Amino acid sequence: MVVATVVGWYFFGDFPDSLTFLGVAVLIACALYITLTERNRTTPDAIEQP
Repeated sequence: MVVATVVGWYFFGDFPDSLTFLGVAVLIACALYITLTERNRTTPDAIEQP
């Protein structure tokens, strides 16, 4: 997203507004939440295999 913003600004003179940055912040927050919750999740089958 950072590269797309820079390319859009440099080549087309288009810079995103505040709502776009809010949307990016929501996406980053969701990705961090999923990453942290899935990291802590373990299944008993994955731990002990006979």
